[in-house]
Amino acid sequence: MLLRRLEARLAHVRSMKPPGVADAADIQAEFTRAALDVPRPPRVERFPLPRERVREKLRAGTPLLHGEPVVVDVQHAAELYSRLRRVVAAMHLSTSPVQSALIAPRQVVEAARDWDAPGDPGRLFGEAFVQHREHLREMAVHAAADPDEIVALSILAVGPSLRAYARAIGPLVPTGDAAWTRGYCPICGAWPLLGELVESQQARRLRCGACGWGWAALPNACPYCGNAGATAMRAPRPVDDATPTVHVCERCRGFLKLVTAREPAPAELLGFEDAATADVDAEATQHGYRRPAGAGFTLELSIPESEWAEDLASLD
Repeated sequence: MLLRRLEARLAHVRSMKPPGVADAADIQAEFTRAALDVPRPPRVERFPLPRERVREKLRAGTPLLHGEPVVVDVQHAAELYSRLRRVVAAMHLSTSPVQSALIAPRQVVEAARDWDAPGDPGRLFGEAFVQHREHLREMAVHAAADPDEIVALSILAVGPSLRAYARAIGPLVPTGDAAWTRGYCPICGAWPLLGELVESQQARRLRCGACGWGWAALPNACPYCGNAGATAMRAPRPVDDATPTVHVCERCRGFLKLVTAREPAPAELLGFEDAATADVDAEATQHGYRRPAGAGFTLELSIPESEWAEDLASLD
C-alpha cells in the first residue's frame, strides 16, 4: 500500500516539478523503498509508562522516550544501513542547489561506496536513535570517516525504529490545544520537518522529522524559539492552498514548510514529501532563513547494558 502510494506521488512530482526537485524526489524515493523493503519490522521492547508519568513528563516539556529503557533494534538498523549503502553506491547525482538541503547530499553518495560503519554498531545506532550528532561526528573522526556521511546514513538507518516507538507510545499523548505546547516532538524531541494543514481537521499540525509523530501547532508561534509576537511565524506572501508555502520567523530566522493535505501523510513517506517540495526550502534558504540544526531536546536513554550485549552478540 505504501509503495503504491509512493510510486503514485513520485509520478506526479516527475510530471509537475522542475528537474532538480524531481531528482531530489527520486533520491528520497530510493531511500524510502530501501526502508520499506527490510524483511521484518524493527523490534520494539515495551516498557512501563504510567499515565501519571506521561502527564508529568509532558508538563515539564520532556519527550516520552527520554530517560526510558528503550532498546534499539541494532540488527534491523544494521540491515537497513547495508541496504542504504547499496542504494547510494548506484546513484549518480547532479549538483542541483535544490538537492543540497536533502538528508543524503552528493558527498554522502560519493563516499559511501567505500565506507563501513565505524566501531561499535550498538553505540553507533544508539547515538543515531537519540540524534546525538556530535557523538556520531566524534565516532567518525576516530574512524577517519566523513562526519556528515556518518550522521546522515546512521540516522536514516534508525528511522524505522523511531517510528515504531512513536506508534507504540504516541497514543499516550493527550489531544487538545494545551496537550503539548513545545515546538519539538513530544515523543523523541526532534524538530518538525514540516507542518500539515489537514483539510478534514482544519488545524495545523507539526510532523516530526525523526519519528514522524504529529502534534498540534500553537497558532502564530515559532516552534523553534517560541516567539509569539508580531515577528513570529508568518507567510511572507499569500498562502495558496494548492501550493506548499513557508512560514518564517524574523527573530530566529527559522522557517517551517506548510503543506495542505486531505489526510496526514504516513510517517514512512514524510521524507519523500519533504524532498518533493525541496524548491520551497531552496527559496527560503536563499532569503537567509534556515531549519535549526540538531534536535530541540537532547534525549538520554536508560538502557540495560545486558540488552546491548545481546544485540551485539547476535551480529557476530
